[in-house]
Amino acid sequence: MKAPTHTVTLSPPLRRLLHDHQIFCSADCCRERAFEITEGSISRWLDSERTDRTAELAAEIHRVASDVQGASGCVYLAVPGLKSEWGGDQFRTFWGHLRSTYSLAAEARQRARA
Repeated sequence: MKAPTHTVTLSPPLRRLLHDHQIFCSADCCRERAFEITEGSISRWLDSERTDRTAELAAEIHRVASDVQGASGCVYLAVPGLKSEWGGDQFRTFWGHLRSTYSLAAEARQRARA
């Protein structure tokens, strides 16, 4: 791949979420195919956290999506255990899936608590 044109760093909670969903392979090898991200798995993960960071993580996921929106070329995920280079479109597609799935899980948790 070409040299990264955009570097993504993540907070420890978001790094844990992604790391815990990297189950099939590793991000540096298989990119999006390394992850299993579903509404149910995110809900279970959020329930397992001691501190409710649902809104904080949603804001960070949105920020990363906005940051990479205009990036051309490669995106480098500079996260321990997830370090990988992605094509820009490939990363945006993956992150869009994470963003929409996370939103569904957060909304379902909010409804369940109401």
